Amino acid sequence: NGTGSHDMALNFGIRGLNPRLASRSTVLMDGIPVPFAPYGQPQLSFAPISMGNMDAVDVVRGGGAVRYGPQNVGGIVNFVTRAIPDAPTLKGGIQTETSPSSSHDGFKTTGNLLAGGTADNGLGGAILYSGVRGGDWREHSDTQIDDLILKGKYQIDEANSLNAMAQYYDGEAQMPGGLNVRDYDADPYQS
Repeated sequence: NGTGSHDMALNFGIRGLNPRLASRSTVLMDGIPVPFAPYGQPQLSFAPISMGNMDAVDVVRGGGAVRYGPQNVGGIVNFVTRAIPDAPTLKGGIQTETSPSSSHDGFKTTGNLLAGGTADNGLGGAILYSGVRGGDWREHSDTQIDDLILKGKYQIDEANSLNAMAQYYDGEAQMPGGLNVRDYDADPYQS
């Protein structure tokens, strides 16, 4: 699709539409548009969304997507971040991938963390972190991503609440280039 497949790129297609940069679907995070210009330039060549901070992915297709605006022929995709826990909580996880057939180290590690809770007065907060370090099976595929989300909530009464979210996302990625047949035959891992 011209952008490669990468942890920082978001490419998907719904209803048979071109998946390049997810330009035919409206992408939201917790109901807020992710693209910087959602009506003028909805493409996501850069997607500040880390799966380690997500709780669910909601998809709305067909006529129900009309209420979200004009750039939704492919539907609505809402990435739902992990909720602020009711009780004091600390959760973490780590995952390591390896590419043993690689010509370089080929290790990529993903870690995530959730810390937070809600007090008896209805005031709650959470910090979410997801990070990626390492590369894939080809040379020049190293990635470094830090995704930090701060969430706050005040439950006014049973039906009303105030919610706030701030996100810091920093990502650096190398992208291996294409190979012609001769170069691929010589070394498919090169870049």
